[in-house]
Amino acid sequence: MPDFNFTLPTQAIMGPGTVSWAGSMAAALGDRVLLVAEPILNDAKVTGRVVDVLKSKGIEPIVFDEIRSVAASATVDDALAIARGARANLVIGLGGIGVQAVARAVAVLAPAGIESYDFLDGNIPEVEPLPFMEILSTCRDPFMFRDEVLMVDSRDRTTRIIKTGKRAATAVISDPDLSASLQGKMPALVALDALLPAIEGYISTKGDFLSDTLLEKAIASLSSAIASFTTNPGDVPARKLAAEGGFLAALGLATSSPGLGSALSFAINGRYRTLKPSVSSIFLPYILEGAIKSSVEKTATIARLLGEDVENLSVSEAANKAAENLRVKIGALKMPARLKDLGLNIDELVEIAETVRKFDLINYLPRAVSVEDIYDIIKQAY
Repeated sequence: MPDFNFTLPTQAIMGPGTVSWAGSMAAALGDRVLLVAEPILNDAKVTGRVVDVLKSKGIEPIVFDEIRSVAASATVDDALAIARGARANLVIGLGGIGVQAVARAVAVLAPAGIESYDFLDGNIPEVEPLPFMEILSTCRDPFMFRDEVLMVDSRDRTTRIIKTGKRAATAVISDPDLSASLQGKMPALVALDALLPAIEGYISTKGDFLSDTLLEKAIASLSSAIASFTTNPGDVPARKLAAEGGFLAALGLATSSPGLGSALSFAINGRYRTLKPSVSSIFLPYILEGAIKSSVEKTATIARLLGEDVENLSVSEAANKAAENLRVKIGALKMPARLKDLGLNIDELVEIAETVRKFDLINYLPRAVSVEDIYDIIKQAY
């Protein structure tokens, strides 16, 4: 049994202007393309630019942009019907996590002849998915290199993360120029949203030497980007730094795993359509405080990666600096610090704890948790 086994059958390019390569990359994968796009990117003229790049290679994509803030199964079925009607042989996601989740689900389900509800009810396709290309408009997608599909069941608004056992994205383009449409606090918030799974992957029991190396660099890069965005949301070097940090985080999570904070932010976002980065930023300090009990040395390292001077501190003193550092960063953004500030009802959040406990990624936390333990963390953050 090998100590380490890693396969990454994904072509990935990143850097400013790399979206210009979308046509060449797509042409090598298919000629009947469904482009699943973030609605706001149409206003920012990003969708039109990608369509033009594809057309330059003889590809006439069908654009589906009727997407809200979550990857609802009803939305997946709408996109699925279009993909099958067009006999698409390539799916491209253009946008953030929600859009990529819809596009990934369509790629998995289109060849299988089943609908999203069959998938949610446990019918996992055995056929190979369609080629799937991600064009990221933000710096993060923790599922980029994982064989999982995120979906919100439209019947009861519960969130599911379903393992497919199939390949991850076939191709990825991470172009920091596409995040220029983010305004105000959003660049920093999105980077915080990428930071949460990076930290969780670093303390996960599923981690290894490769994920630790990648995630340490990801945490440092994202922390620096957040600091820059707080004073200058349009900082171009910070956009590149955030894109690099998010990409490294996704690579690290290919062999490690996101954790409880990510699971809670996905589930709350799916149920209540709250702004996911806001939920992530609320949970981040509590995740780090919990990590002190099980991963004190790594938490101390995280404090250093976040920019704290810990040279003359004990390991426990340094570890306590990590959560403190993030509270200062979040406070500087003047964002909600408590779940109650988002208008959520504490009694209803028991169902969120029950939903999250069923996620497979909960099995890789530094310490085992029950539904009651998860609800206790929710109450702390409330």
